[in-house]
Amino acid sequence: MNGDLAEYADGLKGQVRLLSNTNALTEFLPESLSDFLASHPQVSIDLEERLSDEIVAAVADGAADIGIVAGTVAVVGLEVLPFRSDRFVLIVAPDHPLAKLRRIAFTEALDYDFFGLDRTSALQRFLAEKAERCGRRLRLRVQLRSFDAVCRLVECNVGVGVVPATTAERQRKTMAIHRIELADDWALRELKICVRREAELPAYARDLIRHLTLPVSSA
Repeated sequence: MNGDLAEYADGLKGQVRLLSNTNALTEFLPESLSDFLASHPQVSIDLEERLSDEIVAAVADGAADIGIVAGTVAVVGLEVLPFRSDRFVLIVAPDHPLAKLRRIAFTEALDYDFFGLDRTSALQRFLAEKAERCGRRLRLRVQLRSFDAVCRLVECNVGVGVVPATTAERQRKTMAIHRIELADDWALRELKICVRREAELPAYARDLIRHLTLPVSSA
């Protein structure tokens, strides 16, 4: 107990090294982290976006304190906690040729131009690898900085995009976009928190984990 309290003594600031995949970083972390930082003014967070397998390796090697990864990645030797669930979907304009579909495989959409995130984003690298594995390539027309920007350009019917279902549902309230379920297994994202040993983390890092795993309010 004295050790935990000492971490907060004399205004000492702690830093948490947090790695996250694109989905969690854009859809779930902003609100959670802002609430945590407001209640923990002595703590800072070094947040970086990475691919899930890179995150697992970094946490295992001690290069990161906490990782948030897709549930499909192997996390052998790490402690794992549930975070959030989401699904990637394909979005198109209402008058796009694919708009009549309710479900599609990712490879079937590769005949069309895509709007995507910056090439350095974890998700964009992930999608490019999926296309390459089936001998195809993403026809990226524009690389953007956010899922919301992808939705805005898709609405103009000059390309399609892959975004989290939470993004699609939010943007459908104000934009003319059509959501199509992706049939691929990887489209369902059970997001997990991973750490080496939670008990060995500083108190402020354990506070962050507890905050991230709080039930989401339906209000």
